[in-house]
Amino acid sequence: MKVILRALHRLISAVVLFVWGIPQQLAGFLGMVFIFLKDRKSAVYTFNNNWPQGRGITAIVIVTGSNWGAVTLGNFIFMDARAAGGIQADRNDYIIVGNKTIRHEYGHTLQGAILGPLYLLVIGVASILHAAFDLNGEKPYMELWTERWANKLAGVK
Repeated sequence: MKVILRALHRLISAVVLFVWGIPQQLAGFLGMVFIFLKDRKSAVYTFNNNWPQGRGITAIVIVTGSNWGAVTLGNFIFMDARAAGGIQADRNDYIIVGNKTIRHEYGHTLQGAILGPLYLLVIGVASILHAAFDLNGEKPYMELWTERWANKLAGVK
């Protein structure tokens, strides 16, 4: 009975989290579909910063071969092969050793869980504005408050 209740709790939590962050969850899902239609060589993993306990939010990690960095939309983390370097997964494609980048992006997943429908406005707009107006690179991207907060949430030093 306890196992059934735990599974039901996880299911309800996942549905509530998906609905709470519906804008970024839908964008992430559509992004995943687009990548799979475009690049069938993409690898898919799951990641939870609380491994092996399995508590908390599980993210879907999509690794592509192109060289562009990483971005997070809801529970969907998209990253290139270079950014994913050093990760190790078990036979079920569950990441057991994550690098600093994947843990940082997981911090954005946690931000989405906190901010819900405001995530794209708060985090996304700040990120785009920084990229648009800091063209000469005076302030490093990882110094942006959104990035420092993601690192703090995910325990990245």
